[in-house]
Amino acid sequence: MPMRCLRFIAMCLSGFTLALPPSGWAGGAAYLRGMATGLQSPLEIVSAGDGNGRLFIVEKTGRIRVWRDRQLLPTPFLDLSGLVSTSSERGLLGLAFHPHFASNRFFFVFYTRALDGALTVARYQRDPSNPDVADPASGTILLMIAHSSFDNHNGGHVAFGRDGYLYIGTGDGGGGGDPFGNGQRRSVLLAKLLRIDVDSGFPYAIPPDNPFAGSSCGAGACPEIWAYGLRNPWKFTFDSLSGDLLIGDVGQDLWEEIDFQPFGSPGGHNYGWRCWEGNHVYSNTADDANPPTPCPPTNTLDFPVIEYGHDASGGKSVTGGYRYRGSRVVSLSGAYVFGDFVSGHIWSAQASVNGPWQVSPLMANVPLNPATFGQDEAGELYVAAYSSGQLLKLLPSIPSKDFNNDSFADLLWRRDVSGNVTAWFNDGSATPPGTAYGAADFAYSVAATGDFDGDGFDDVLWRRTTGEVLAWYLDALLRAD
Repeated sequence: MPMRCLRFIAMCLSGFTLALPPSGWAGGAAYLRGMATGLQSPLEIVSAGDGNGRLFIVEKTGRIRVWRDRQLLPTPFLDLSGLVSTSSERGLLGLAFHPHFASNRFFFVFYTRALDGALTVARYQRDPSNPDVADPASGTILLMIAHSSFDNHNGGHVAFGRDGYLYIGTGDGGGGGDPFGNGQRRSVLLAKLLRIDVDSGFPYAIPPDNPFAGSSCGAGACPEIWAYGLRNPWKFTFDSLSGDLLIGDVGQDLWEEIDFQPFGSPGGHNYGWRCWEGNHVYSNTADDANPPTPCPPTNTLDFPVIEYGHDASGGKSVTGGYRYRGSRVVSLSGAYVFGDFVSGHIWSAQASVNGPWQVSPLMANVPLNPATFGQDEAGELYVAAYSSGQLLKLLPSIPSKDFNNDSFADLLWRRDVSGNVTAWFNDGSATPPGTAYGAADFAYSVAATGDFDGDGFDDVLWRRTTGEVLAWYLDALLRAD
């Protein structure tokens, strides 16, 4: 099957190093393609679920941006920068659209208040005449939690569960080692996963099946609590197929963890902090009181389904992700995709019937801090790189192998729009049309695939055994005979 390509640029220079985009790639099932740049410290990616195909991207500084038709719109959806403290881990941290957003236009934000860092959950409404703009005057504060002692460990994620209730993740109040003992204190709203009914009462109602419904913080158990014993549940998500809950809880000194709660199980789960960090004892006491509160028995705790250590193969700050329920990356079906903010590593994991989930080898790398994952309306996954301001999308890798059994790596492209395929049967000479550097007499292997030139079409990087590289920039006119 010969190949025709109407645009082809080759580079084959001794000692030349090609500057790849910082998204990295996967050698097997998937890779990350850059979709947008120019974001300012992105922290959240959310779909409104209203059929318009947009993504809404939260920036730490207080803006919500709209990504539509492969472009960032110049006008923010909402700008709350005047209300938000952004020191350290503070900022505009979370966004959730009401399950009936298409009809009621309600959405919810989580931010740290400029005055004192208080954790604030507020409801806003989309403009009735412009779907890409919110009404800044529609804000109503639903919940505010004091958080002035430290500016880290705020939590910040908000999401609706299949039950229609709004879940809110809060950190333990900051500092190191939970100095206030909030993880095991049920009389405070910090270090918790909260669950409220935003469709009843004012400013909200307590779901009747919350584990401490009917109690009060003053009586020793806040009724909003759904789960506790969390250090900093930076990202949690609900499986769009099963409704199961997965929580990425950022660790302290040595271990990062992912916690799991199956859909339909009752609330009241205790994930162990500060007594436990992952599957390992952190402290023998729940607080620093005099006398200190003893830790609960281990048989009353829930331990993580995934953990990894603070070493070169892991990282130091887990970014919880999603179970993949899209259709494009078939090999990842049902896998939980997650990453680490510090190392940039991204992995996938499959559920086990009993015990820890099976984590696959490193799948991709985002060196400039993967701060969040997000899903579009089709269930495809995206990643936001905090430091570089990029939006990246998880796509199937271009398969490469020795199709004609001549001991040289061949390559198969599939055109996104038409589905046509093109195969390049590499014979080791690697003499692409238009090259000015002569034939290469060593075999090339595929070093990377990705949209290197940002035109929305897959390109290929070959590396010769001598270290030279060859970049193929492909465009929409690629066809198969």
